[in-house]
Amino acid sequence: MAEPARRVHALTASLAVAVFFGFGLMVFAIAIMLPEMMAELGWSNAAVSSGLTIGLLTAGIVAPAVGSLIDRYGARMPMTAGAVVTSLGMAAWSTVSAYPVYVAVWLVLGAGMSLLLYEAAFTAMVRHAPARRRQGLLVISFLGALSSTAFLPVIETLVRAQGWRDALVTLAAVNLVVVTPLMVVGIPARGRVLAPETDPGSSPAGEVAEAATLATAAGGPSMGSADASMLRDAQLRRIGVATLFGDAPVYAVSVHIVAYLILSGRSTAFAAAMGGAVGLAKLLGRVGVGLLVRHVGSYALLMGGYLLVGVALALPLLPGGDGLDVAMAVGFGIGAGAQTVTRPMYVADLYGTAGFGRTFGRISRIGRFSMALAPGLVGVAVTGTGGYALAWIAMAVGSVAAAVVLPRGVASTR
Repeated sequence: MAEPARRVHALTASLAVAVFFGFGLMVFAIAIMLPEMMAELGWSNAAVSSGLTIGLLTAGIVAPAVGSLIDRYGARMPMTAGAVVTSLGMAAWSTVSAYPVYVAVWLVLGAGMSLLLYEAAFTAMVRHAPARRRQGLLVISFLGALSSTAFLPVIETLVRAQGWRDALVTLAAVNLVVVTPLMVVGIPARGRVLAPETDPGSSPAGEVAEAATLATAAGGPSMGSADASMLRDAQLRRIGVATLFGDAPVYAVSVHIVAYLILSGRSTAFAAAMGGAVGLAKLLGRVGVGLLVRHVGSYALLMGGYLLVGVALALPLLPGGDGLDVAMAVGFGIGAGAQTVTRPMYVADLYGTAGFGRTFGRISRIGRFSMALAPGLVGVAVTGTGGYALAWIAMAVGSVAAAVVLPRGVASTR
């Protein structure tokens, strides 16, 4: 195997492991820590759960800045910092006894998440190996989808053996020892490109992105400034609207599906099984993207993901039995899984790879806000209406609207 190919494989593997550990040790850990923290600290479910919401909002706020940093300097420095910051944040989490400290910890963890998880890893792949971006994005997202399956039982065992505080210290040490060296060794130094693309600015939007990146590197205005307002055109606004409505169900349904099915009269065992089916279906969605993206393009797959989620969420509102609930869980999972991996492909196809980090960061900020706020809004709707029907209808309509508003752009098959 040629040296450049080995380096690309090392880059892909390092980024995938970072996402795998990051989601498992931070995002999914709170599900196990929640009852333990409630019991010891006397906090409400909402107070403990708010930590992740704060983290997601913080990650969204800093996402464009992180993307610009990776565009300009490469991903090694930011993602290495992300590994260190998240490790320190988890260690600090283990010491909390006052809610303001807990909020501060999740502000730190949110910044670390933005430096280490999907948005940073996807941007790093496009930045350092643009010609191999699709293969890399698929590997990263596939391994990320396995993190809950792998880490939830491990974290539960650790908490039983050590208590939640010592378990967090252990997880922080694992993250520091495993992920930090991978970021240093696996990501090229000085922004080196391992698999260059012959024409990174092949679309008109890509040319604007490239010009903005060069201006930033020269000390000129960034893509977020008024002088780069060409990127804030109708096309980019439409992508933002699609992301806002399309991302809301991805996290909200994952949080509420078990309660929704139980409230609908299904057994707890069946509801839990459907929650697990969503995770497996997300993997199928990502595999499907890998098989189809060269044939139908990223736009069709992203639009199809939105439509599939909308249709799936409408199914259990129809007269029928458990079969419709199964179809909902599987259809939702496939559509949501496809969205995660297809969006960065779509943005790179539409805008080119130069300046990708800033553009994708701005779009991701909207997605993070949507994902952070949607579960709470669904909870408010359920409290106000006494059921999930209105919330489910709203998310189904929003997903279909995302598919409709998404701009076609280019049909690249690179």
